[in-house]
Amino acid sequence: MKRILAGLFAALLSVSAWAITYNNPKLLDPTGSISGQVITSTGPTTSPGWATVTLSGLGGLAAANNLSDVASASTALANLGGLSSATAATTYGAKASPLSQFAATTSAQLASVISDETGTGAAVFGTSPTITTPNIVGVTTGACAAAGSVGECKSATGTAVSMTTGTGTNCASIPLTAGNWLVAGTIAFVPNTTTTYGTVVVNLSTTTGSVGTLGSGTRNSLQGSGTAFNAGQSQELSTPVVPINVSSAATAFLVGYATFATSTMTQTCSMWALRVH
Repeated sequence: MKRILAGLFAALLSVSAWAITYNNPKLLDPTGSISGQVITSTGPTTSPGWATVTLSGLGGLAAANNLSDVASASTALANLGGLSSATAATTYGAKASPLSQFAATTSAQLASVISDETGTGAAVFGTSPTITTPNIVGVTTGACAAAGSVGECKSATGTAVSMTTGTGTNCASIPLTAGNWLVAGTIAFVPNTTTTYGTVVVNLSTTTGSVGTLGSGTRNSLQGSGTAFNAGQSQELSTPVVPINVSSAATAFLVGYATFATSTMTQTCSMWALRVH
């Protein structure tokens, strides 16, 4: 009888110890949890509890590979419901990999997943594109476009620049970067009160002091009736709008030329350049 009582007492002590160590989890009681947590085991000697499942908890999947490194994550893939490496590689895109991991995508398919595109047709890239019937909106603020862009504009002036008879003299100049430009200028020839002169020429050139030839499209000239204009009479003359195309940095010169005698001549001018390509 004593042995039976001793056994019952030992059993009661064991149950009591177990009750102290293990508490039945309140599986449906959310007390102490936060949204998204699950009930997980915390080991063989403590009660289960609420916890957040991490990637490392999904069968050994490491945060560093995120299913992209399928070779080193084979154990994790197997634990995720038998997912194979081939299925992961072809079904799920890897965040660290480029778009080339997916099938070829057309411009129309790409446009279907973009919400703020403009225009229709094929995607356009930056080097030598061919665009049909584009509508390019220019600068609407009254300012010049940025340097290197279509609509970039420059200007220069010259004031009281002394001249030598029969010699081309730079009145102003504008530095041009590679591209296609439209350039024009105006020169006012201002003689002394006693100066006589017979010819004045304005010219645009990428060569300093160059007068060019009549009819070249870069020169405009005016000759006085008879042999000379009235002494001391100023003249103002403009060039045509001249296209200047340069493949590297160059300078556009506004050049004045006059034949005069008796006294002195100066020139005052302004010029402008507009990038069209």
